[in-house]
Amino acid sequence: MKQLLKCPNPSCSYVFDASAIPAGAILICPRCTMRFTLGPLAASASHLPPSPTMPTQTLSAPPSGTIPPPSHSLAATPTGTPAAASPSPTSPTVAAPPPESPLPSRTTQLKTIALIVIFALGLAVAGLAVWYRLNMPTERPRPGGVQYRDLNLALVPPSPPWEVDGQWPSKLGSPFVVVYRRDNPTAYVAIAARDYANRQPHSTELQTVLMAALGRITESGTLTQMPLEDDNWMGLTVSGFRFRAIFKDDSSAISGQALAASRQGIGYWFIAWTAESLYPEYAEEFHKIRNLCRLLDLRKDWKPTLPPAVPYKNTTAGYVFTDASHSWKEITDTDQIRGHDPNADKLLKLEIFPGHRRDLSKLGYLAAYVLQGGDDPLAVGRQYVSERRRREIKDANPELDVNFTELTDPPADAASAGSGPPTLRLHSRVKNASGQDRLHVLSAVRTTQGMTVVVHAWCDWADRAYFETAFLQIVRTLQATQ
Repeated sequence: MKQLLKCPNPSCSYVFDASAIPAGAILICPRCTMRFTLGPLAASASHLPPSPTMPTQTLSAPPSGTIPPPSHSLAATPTGTPAAASPSPTSPTVAAPPPESPLPSRTTQLKTIALIVIFALGLAVAGLAVWYRLNMPTERPRPGGVQYRDLNLALVPPSPPWEVDGQWPSKLGSPFVVVYRRDNPTAYVAIAARDYANRQPHSTELQTVLMAALGRITESGTLTQMPLEDDNWMGLTVSGFRFRAIFKDDSSAISGQALAASRQGIGYWFIAWTAESLYPEYAEEFHKIRNLCRLLDLRKDWKPTLPPAVPYKNTTAGYVFTDASHSWKEITDTDQIRGHDPNADKLLKLEIFPGHRRDLSKLGYLAAYVLQGGDDPLAVGRQYVSERRRREIKDANPELDVNFTELTDPPADAASAGSGPPTLRLHSRVKNASGQDRLHVLSAVRTTQGMTVVVHAWCDWADRAYFETAFLQIVRTLQATQ
């Protein structure tokens, strides 16, 4: 007689045939996989006592979709409810194993690991983006051009055959951001910008960057400067020049233009060059590429926070001049000042590093002389500076002499001349000793005490391009005081 037993799981409807299954056997429902222990059979089946020699059995669930054989069915009570789960005293006792803690499957583990890896990569990418934003120029393509927002600059790339040259920016060094090149025939355009943060870059810094870049383009000693055909660039006040030189790459003669400007704490530079014979043809094209640059309107509220200009004065002699660039260093040793010249009242030095700090520096000097009388202060100053230089050369070699030529070509910063006393630029030449040639820049005023004060700046002639602008700026600040 069959004994039917429903699975104890309320949500499962599977029915066992327990006719030949001993009490105490551990069963697994093939439908819901629930494990339970079979209790003693109902009274209606007590005439079939379990055999004392029958071993305890644990039944495994049959393969999915199959029906278990009758000999593996379980009995049910007359009411159809499961039999008691406790074993009969006459039946072998089988302890059910403790419930097992559910362990994640291999698939779940792999998914977890994948999520962790993706999260870590996301953090890394976000960190890299923050670093790039803080440390690199923001270059964002826009319709019709590229925006360097950190440099307040927008640029529309020139049309083919012009292409970006990836090697020249590293050759020229910081702060050049892009170089364009075309072939057949070859020509180059280099554009640079640098943020000076809380101050306006002074002309000496602009000129230093320009000359350092030209030093990497041209052979030493071959650079010749000429006036620009036009200095229109982004509506800025521009300093610069047209140049002729020998190209370092192939020793060919080149000609080009070099410009520098600044606005709202950012310096801008533009250098373009090609073969000397082709320059007249390309000058207009260089001008068109300059017009592809424009300033963004991102610094409306910018204001410089640099301290006021450094004054150098003598209240007794009644004069003052100022250094707005904060780049000059005063020599305060009295013996060194008097050793330079008995009439010297001030002595300053300007040191420029054309490239990196490890490169040899270039030196310029400035002295303030307090002299007696004179109706024309600038004429007095010219005579004093000329005679002093001749004495220096004669003391070194009596056979040498010095010739002076007044420079009448426009200076590099002619546009920023501004107000101030008249200035004079001289080129001193020593025959058979070109290494002694010098640039002299001076101004002079008559004081209320009847004295003539001459401010005289000088450097090696070969370094003229580095210092002329800085010399003009400081000597123009000379004023007589009460």
